[in-house]
Amino acid sequence: MKTTNLKAIKNGEEFTWGEVVKIHEIGIYSIVEYESQFHKKNIFHPYAGERDLLHGCYSLEEAIVTAIAINKDGANSQAAHFFMKMIS
Repeated sequence: MKTTNLKAIKNGEEFTWGEVVKIHEIGIYSIVEYESQFHKKNIFHPYAGERDLLHGCYSLEEAIVTAIAINKDGANSQAAHFFMKMIS
């Protein structure tokens, strides 16, 4: 059975959106890097604690910023988008 539950993924269950390449952990944040079954590139799926933040990002940096913004400012936060535009 496929899942987006972080604890289950860490225990070896299949990730819903593709094959897990690596799980990056920074403080309370975890980012599942996976090979997308729909795209020809890796996607990054952020979590805060074990809470799925319901986003896919195209870089590890974007995933970290997204995780922090959603965790601190809520699900509708635009902070990550504007921060990424500012530094690119």
